[in-house]
Amino acid sequence: MEKYTQIRVENLQGVRHIRIERPQVNNKLSIQCMNEIERAIREAQSMEDNRAIVLSGGEEWFCAGGELGDFRKKSILEIKEFGTAFINLHLAMRTSPRPIIAAVEGKAFGGGCRHGGAHFCRRNLRWKSCKEESDLAG
Repeated sequence: MEKYTQIRVENLQGVRHIRIERPQVNNKLSIQCMNEIERAIREAQSMEDNRAIVLSGGEEWFCAGGELGDFRKKSILEIKEFGTAFINLHLAMRTSPRPIIAAVEGKAFGGGCRHGGAHFCRRNLRWKSCKEESDLAG
């Protein structure tokens, strides 16, 4: 099994906890980060004792969406690679036979709102300090 570098994974009492560990960029999802989360979700599916998956971020940022950069300066292949990672992650989340619970604490912008929202996770736990993008705008 490859080591994770952008997420932390723990298995405790039948629950796989996947935590995004990119605080230096507000937990934005890079291609590598999305691939690691997808792999961690798919690994959980093959674990007999796994009953659920929890996805979390940091205290200040749950997730600031995708690390898009300036797409005008990227090649078609770079854009395709990002899109493929994005789609594969969402397919893994949507088709997981295990419930995925978003433990949201902190801010969630862009795609981070979707990962923490009902679009992909079956349960969404929010702490009082959690702010959605729409809450921060006004």
